[in-house]
Amino acid sequence: RVFANVIEQIRKAQTAIYVSETRIGDTVMRVEYARKEPGLSWSLLPGDIVVISDKNQNKMISIYHSKKEYIERKYENPEKPDFFESMKSSPSQANEILPEEEIEGRIVQGFRMTEGGVDYTSWIDMQTGNLVRVEGRFPNAPDTLIVFKDFEFDVELDDALFDLTPPK
Repeated sequence: RVFANVIEQIRKAQTAIYVSETRIGDTVMRVEYARKEPGLSWSLLPGDIVVISDKNQNKMISIYHSKKEYIERKYENPEKPDFFESMKSSPSQANEILPEEEIEGRIVQGFRMTEGGVDYTSWIDMQTGNLVRVEGRFPNAPDTLIVFKDFEFDVELDDALFDLTPPK
């Protein structure tokens, strides 16, 4: 029931912020995300690159702050769900329940499921019922791990964060 409650919280969330860390071998790439329904997203990539997208308008802008440049384009593959949309449409039941572990000083329980050829493990704080992290492993790329963490749902997000107007 704990896993189902987390999935329900994600489905109801109107906004979310979180971080991803993609590890390929010894290399780690960190990306910060903000999402707002319906269809708005903001990402901060390495190199001080900001990507803002609006699926409803089928538009994106990538802002390269260090170069003082930007690129406007159509939203890439609007039908394909991103991580957060995939979580919203996840089944409310995991394929496997894992033993409790300690992650970042919290006692968490793992819930594993496979979707789209990716093995996901969601770690949930058993005391609070909050999602702590989601780990994605790729059977075809055993050296790759993506970790989503630092989740906050239904936080206040200013609409200006998602403004597609090119900077001056």
